[in-house]
Amino acid sequence: MDETPVYNNMTSSTTISFTCEKNIEATHTGNTRTRFTVVLSVSASGKVLKTMVILKGLKKIPNCNIPKNLAIKVSMCGTMNESLMIEWVNSCFKNRGNFFATAKSILFMDDFGSHKKESVIKALKALNTTVKFFPGKKTHFLQPLDFSINFPFKESLRKYWEEWFTNGKKEFTKKEYRKRPSWEAILGFISNAVNEITSESIRKSFIVCGINEKGQVVESAFLNQRLQDILLLRRVDDENEDLNEESEENLQIDISTETETDSDNSDVSISSDECDA
Repeated sequence: MDETPVYNNMTSSTTISFTCEKNIEATHTGNTRTRFTVVLSVSASGKVLKTMVILKGLKKIPNCNIPKNLAIKVSMCGTMNESLMIEWVNSCFKNRGNFFATAKSILFMDDFGSHKKESVIKALKALNTTVKFFPGKKTHFLQPLDFSINFPFKESLRKYWEEWFTNGKKEFTKKEYRKRPSWEAILGFISNAVNEITSESIRKSFIVCGINEKGQVVESAFLNQRLQDILLLRRVDDENEDLNEESEENLQIDISTETETDSDNSDVSISSDECDA
C-alpha cells in the first residue's frame, strides 16, 4: 500500500517548437498546485485492491458517477491521516473477497506517521494481518509500488488527461485558463489507469524487491540492481571481516610462537651460565 500525489494539471513536461525561439507558448488549466492523493494497494498474487482517492479541499464527496474500483474520500489537506487510514482498512483492504478478508497476511507500508497509529495497527490485527514497515528513504528500492507501479500508473493517467486536453470540450475561465476536467472525468481517468496495471507487472514488482508470495527466498539475480549492489557490498564486507579475523588469529599464533622461542632461549642461556659456574 502506498499513497502517491497527483496534480490536476498534468500537462507534458516537453513541447515542440522552432529552434532559436526565445519564448515558447504553452497552454494549461492553471491548476498547477491543486492536487489529490491516490492510495494504490496491490497483492503479491497480482491483484489490485480497491483504490482510495483523497480529494483535497472539499467538504463533501462530489455528486457524480463513481467507478466501482474506487473509494472516494475528502480532506482539506488532501493527505492521509489516522481516520482516513481506518476508512481505507474498512473500505479497501477488508474488501478483498470472503477468503482474503480474514486470511493471515502481511501488509507492507512505509513508516509514514498515520500508518503507525495504534488504532490502525489494531484494526489490521483484527483482520489477522501483520504490519511491516519499510525504513525511511529506502522505499525506492524496497517497496514494490514505489519501485515499479507508481510511475507507469501516473504515465497512464497523464495519457488520459492529455487526450481530454486535446479532444475534450474547451471551456475557459475569466483569466483565460482552460477549465480543468470535471471530477467525474478525473475519476474516470484514475479508474482506467488502475485497470491498466497488469497482474504480471505486480508480481514482478514484488520479486525484484525481494518479496515472494509464498515466503520463499528470492534469488539475487531477480532482485533490482540497487538490492544486488547492497548484497554485493555486504558479501565483500563479510569476506573482509573473515580475512581480518584470520589475520588476527595468525598474528596471535606468531606472537605466541615468538614468545615460546624467547622463553626457550632464556632457559638455554641460564643453563649455560650454570655450566660455566
